[in-house]
Amino acid sequence: METDDVRRLKELEAENAALKRIVANQALELDATGKLLRKNRFRPPSAGRGPSS
Repeated sequence: METDDVRRLKELEAENAALKRIVANQALELDATGKLLRKNRFRPPSAGRGPSS
């Protein structure tokens, strides 16, 4: 492998690690939000029950 190839590979590996952290954080936030909503027994509004015009 060329020196430039090795450098680019390390850059891509670092970027990949950062993206994996972002995805992991989003998954944790979604899980925590879901647990909170279930704990508070949140139910989304059903269709047709919106404000009357």
